[in-house]
Amino acid sequence: MSLSWGAVSGATGYKVYRDGANPQTVSGTSATVTGLTADTAYQFQVSATNAAGESAKSAAVSARTAKNTNPGPGPSVPKHAVTGYWQNFDNGAAKQKLRDVQAAYDIIAVSFADSTTPGQIVFNLDPAVGYASVADFKADVAAKKAAGKSVIISVGGEKGNVTINSDASATAFANSAYALMQEYGFNGVDIDLEHGINSTYLTKALRQLSAKAGSSLVLTMAPQTIDMQSTGTEYFKTALAVKDILTVVNMQYYNSGSMLGCDGKVYSQGSVDFSPRSPASRSRAVSTRPRSVWASRPPPGARAAATSTRRS
Repeated sequence: MSLSWGAVSGATGYKVYRDGANPQTVSGTSATVTGLTADTAYQFQVSATNAAGESAKSAAVSARTAKNTNPGPGPSVPKHAVTGYWQNFDNGAAKQKLRDVQAAYDIIAVSFADSTTPGQIVFNLDPAVGYASVADFKADVAAKKAAGKSVIISVGGEKGNVTINSDASATAFANSAYALMQEYGFNGVDIDLEHGINSTYLTKALRQLSAKAGSSLVLTMAPQTIDMQSTGTEYFKTALAVKDILTVVNMQYYNSGSMLGCDGKVYSQGSVDFSPRSPASRSRAVSTRPRSVWASRPPPGARAAATSTRRS
């Protein structure tokens, strides 16, 4: 959104406030505010600055962003998609930038988003991963997309959680997730929540996000095996409720341990019978969009790109 104002005598710069916070500093009498959500009202204020300090803010001006009438083409996710997780943190593993992720990966999940208030998610690029600037990271996202890959923001992980347990928090999730998609160019979101899921409100949040993003949304899930023990679990109920907009379900076979199989017997993680006999096989009942598959795994020799989804 473009803003302009009259010059203030003696000012050497200006601060532009969005809804009373997040000031953007500019040297001239105009500014372009980015990262806004479509069809959303905002209030803007401007203050003048110089060596002596900052003036009082101007009276607030209200403006509403345009509706998203062109969600863009649907994601180019192949029928048999391979998903990898790019970690935005340093846990001792080899660091790499998005540009270094092997071309074998069709969906790259950036892990993870952060959350401090119910439903609201943000993304903070960790300096430890080696990017000189956020713009450099955004350029890598754009390059991967230009190469036909989908880059999505992952929510959750072992220690991450987002509380979505009300209509307000569901809306906050949809708005903030869509804002990140607009700001960074993400194609969608990955739900990697390992606790605290409320299927009613998570479903509402994902439906609202889908309404904003349209057919371009890439929606993936990474449930623990135990989360798919029965269709009565909150995770499984959510998957069933959004199966028409769900792109792919990636089971956490690596984070499971022994599990009770569909035949009532116990099978160990990593054994030849674990996958076909485990409750995870029930996730085939989640018939996702026609272009997608129900699970994926790294190709041989490509483990480096599918870095850990567990934040240590």
